[in-house]
Amino acid sequence: MDIHLITRHLWLLSALERDVQMPGVHIASRLGQLNGASLASQLEKISQGILLLEDATLAEDADWEALTALTHAQSAHLHVILLSHDPRQDVLVKAMRAGIREVLPCPPGPAEMHAAINRLLDLQPRPEQGSPSPKPAGQLMAFMACKGGAGATFVATTIAHMTVRDFHRSCAFIDLDLQYGDASFYLGSFEHPNTIADVAGPSDRLDAQLLSSCMYSVSPSLQALAAPPSVAMALNISAQHIEALLSLACTEHPLVVLDVPRSLDALSLKALDMADQVCLVMDNTMAALRDAKRLLKLFESLSYGSEKLRLFINKLPNERDLDRKGIEASLGLPIRYCIPEQPEAVQECINLGQAIGQVHPQNPVAIALRKATADLLGQPLPTPQGWITRWFGRSPDTGSSHTAGASLETRHP
Repeated sequence: MDIHLITRHLWLLSALERDVQMPGVHIASRLGQLNGASLASQLEKISQGILLLEDATLAEDADWEALTALTHAQSAHLHVILLSHDPRQDVLVKAMRAGIREVLPCPPGPAEMHAAINRLLDLQPRPEQGSPSPKPAGQLMAFMACKGGAGATFVATTIAHMTVRDFHRSCAFIDLDLQYGDASFYLGSFEHPNTIADVAGPSDRLDAQLLSSCMYSVSPSLQALAAPPSVAMALNISAQHIEALLSLACTEHPLVVLDVPRSLDALSLKALDMADQVCLVMDNTMAALRDAKRLLKLFESLSYGSEKLRLFINKLPNERDLDRKGIEASLGLPIRYCIPEQPEAVQECINLGQAIGQVHPQNPVAIALRKATADLLGQPLPTPQGWITRWFGRSPDTGSSHTAGASLETRHP
């Protein structure tokens, strides 16, 4: 794999030349000082491989524009690692929009450098196979709100629950909102001794046994991993930890559902990169439409294809009031699912920590989300049960749980 080095400091160039020495890597070009030349003119010479770029070289907006044009044109053949002296939030957002896949502190440690390069090497086709390395078998489905209050957590937890109860498939649910995550309340557990902070740590500790011990059972076929109870507990979690966690979860579960926060950072971006489907949830308001357009523009800069995205319109008072054609034309994305507004029933389920498919199985919200679940899973809708089965029988995927506030299916009369 060719690697290209561009910095403004000769001392950094020397350090990088030393630290990138590893099997399978060849330094194809190096530049320690621009000497009056524009960054754009240097980027024109690069078309493939890995580019290590110091953020000090991105002094002007034109430099960012040139880098963005390059990553978009060569997205399948070139990956960029940004070496940042000051990785502020605005720098990370610019990096995401420019198509940069890795952001490392400058100067990076050799171990950090090797790990980042190895991750990018794994994205390339294997010469002996002619195809990318196989992905873990489990499907990864991420849910994200286009605007706060859109109901993405409710939609995500309901679909995870219906996957198990109505479609009889095992599922894992992971709350990636590390600052304000409360998905466990929607799933009936008000407290759990272990959270994602206990499992997303040093990779040598992470294994299937640790992951299983940190998850709690909503039902025998639905395991959940809660967000940490405080922001302080999440400070040491990195994008590399999230990558290792999700990779392991996909090897242990056929379906992994993620609740991803609306505010993008390196951790949530890693999850979205890995997701097979990204489900965007918005309501039918102009404010939500504006935010959705900004979010989709960012996804476009990250080379997310429309085939990866699924658009939900939630809390819809009347579908006749939906300007479907206008919204789809504005976003350039079809509306896949419309969820009606039923505030009383939904709020009751949220307050009780019970799934709407159990409490109100024939509610319009439950019916719409059941249809969405069938489409997302690529399965037919389940056959409605007769009244005798509903009265005397219980789903084979339900079971007992010992957590406080457990969902209705876990309680015995």
